[in-house]
Amino acid sequence: MTTARVRRDAATSRALVAGVLLGMLTPSRAAAEDLDPKQECVSAHEQTQRARMAGRLIEARGRARSCSAQHCPQLVRLECERMQDELSITLPTVVLDVRDERGVSIPDAVVTADGARINDWTAPNAVPLDPGPHTLRAVTQEGRSTEQRIILVEGETRRLVTLVLPRLVSSTPAASPASTGQTTSRPSVDGQKSAVPMATWTLGGLGLVALGSFTAFGLMGFREQAALEAACAPRCVPGSDSAMRRDYLIADTALVIGVVALLGATYFYLARGK
Repeated sequence: MTTARVRRDAATSRALVAGVLLGMLTPSRAAAEDLDPKQECVSAHEQTQRARMAGRLIEARGRARSCSAQHCPQLVRLECERMQDELSITLPTVVLDVRDERGVSIPDAVVTADGARINDWTAPNAVPLDPGPHTLRAVTQEGRSTEQRIILVEGETRRLVTLVLPRLVSSTPAASPASTGQTTSRPSVDGQKSAVPMATWTLGGLGLVALGSFTAFGLMGFREQAALEAACAPRCVPGSDSAMRRDYLIADTALVIGVVALLGATYFYLARGK
């Protein structure tokens, strides 16, 4: 066997091995087409876990339903079915009730959650919502609306939320007294006289304080006089009655002020409304 022939046979053998390996590594067209649905199942499984960890339980439930299909690999399908069962328990739901101010139910109101319209919201249907804060809004055909903010937690199911609509305000302007033929009544003179003038309150208070001072200093002067009469009268030392005279003077002055103040208060009270 010549050297050229040996080399030619070795090259042929290497080409055959490479062809076999290439055929093993390259999938057929049918196998490639069968790989796409399975890859979609695996992707849906991953997206289910991500949405669940982010608190988007409604999205996670939909993803879990996709990867629970019969064409998915068995391990993926079983895992997605388990997550779907868990999400059906932890996903919060609410039962909505829309009523007016009288308590009458309004089933034809349009209800939205965070701006998205909710279909078939009437009881006993339970509306699924993700955990967290939500703004529920109800609007009637007449234009009345109300909204309410709620916070849901995982596992909170069939929570009753009642949306109470305000009273319908009429857009018709109120009729004026001239158009209805009615006359407006003016305050009577007697009503004006019923108000007590500020001067009456001021002078009345001053008069009462003055009369109280008159009584207090009068009693003090009387006690001083009784003590002097019992101790030294009629031979008391000159000037020993100075305290008595001072108290009587203050009492007399307070009496005059009190009388004048009360007279002034009476005058302003009787002169009110004139």
